[in-house]
Amino acid sequence: MSRIEGLRWDSWPEPKDVLLLRALLRSDEEQARAAWKDFRSQWDADAPTHDQFRLFGLIADRIDMLDPAEPRAGMFRGLRRRNAVHAMVMLDRLDDLLARFDELGVEAVVLKGPALALSVYEHAGARPYGDLDVLVPYGVHERITDAFVAEGWVATHHDFAGNHGVNFRRNGAEIDLHRLVHSEVVLSGRPEQTMSVLQTEWAPRLLPSGRRIRVLAPTDALLHTLVHGTQRLLPHNLRWAVDADRILATERVDWDRLVTLAKTFRLSPLVHDALLFHSTLTDRPVPGGVLEQLAADRLKWLERKRLDAFHEWPEPGRFVGKASTNISWALWRTRHLTAVGAVRAFPDELARGLGQRSAWSLPVLVLRRLGRVRLRA
Repeated sequence: MSRIEGLRWDSWPEPKDVLLLRALLRSDEEQARAAWKDFRSQWDADAPTHDQFRLFGLIADRIDMLDPAEPRAGMFRGLRRRNAVHAMVMLDRLDDLLARFDELGVEAVVLKGPALALSVYEHAGARPYGDLDVLVPYGVHERITDAFVAEGWVATHHDFAGNHGVNFRRNGAEIDLHRLVHSEVVLSGRPEQTMSVLQTEWAPRLLPSGRRIRVLAPTDALLHTLVHGTQRLLPHNLRWAVDADRILATERVDWDRLVTLAKTFRLSPLVHDALLFHSTLTDRPVPGGVLEQLAADRLKWLERKRLDAFHEWPEPGRFVGKASTNISWALWRTRHLTAVGAVRAFPDELARGLGQRSAWSLPVLVLRRLGRVRLRA
């Protein structure tokens, strides 16, 4: 992650990766070629980062324009073919998964990779992904989770109330079973009502079997893309910029609605900076008044701290030390609660992050820390 002048947080692509994205997304071919030349001069194609590797198929789509003499063009095209084959396997798995949801009496919404591949990308193999993200109604998530466990699916991590969902694996397949679109896209104090605010639609393309899938509407998908893509998780997320560009290219984004959603979920500063970054990156303009409306939305103290928790790597403080990371995670894990609820739950969440069984252990830790600080002094 990196910090960019004029933007908040440190959740933006590194300068070198900005060149790669510019080469892939700029409509001006001369500017795209210049960015590719600059990027390629400092990049070893045989040792890409994880997210650079995931863009190889998109590089293949543009390489004839960027550099017809590129020595690794065959490798890029080979990965594009591999992505297309892998997409067919994943879509078959998605078909089976949705059939199981039908048996359980649940209408699911497909998110992220497969949803975007079947709605905004040129073909199903153009957008690689490693798991299947599927959203089920908040109230039935526990029942579906129990059914999956009974059928041999294994959870990869412990669940908690503010989490977006649970990842499951079985026989090489992986699904991310969501109860929320994202942990940050939530109505605080009313997480179960979040989907009443969001809009879904049928994807324009079908699964190979002919099955239709339900996905987020373009405006809602753009919000999800901006929020998820800029959260403080490693490896660096580059693909969100491409996803956002493909969504914007549909010309179906309702900008007034995007502003309303950003305000509703208290995400206006983040959406503002993400749109500004993307516009600067691609030269794709943001309609007049949108950035100004987002900038005018003033967040309360807790709302700002919650944004920081999701999009900024905390710096260890002189007193709290490594606990600053746990404070950040506690803010993350209580995002779905009201301010009062978060205050009540915060000590237990902080204690859990520090490996303690109870919040009653925190005063002891504080006293020990005070003693060490005074001894050093």
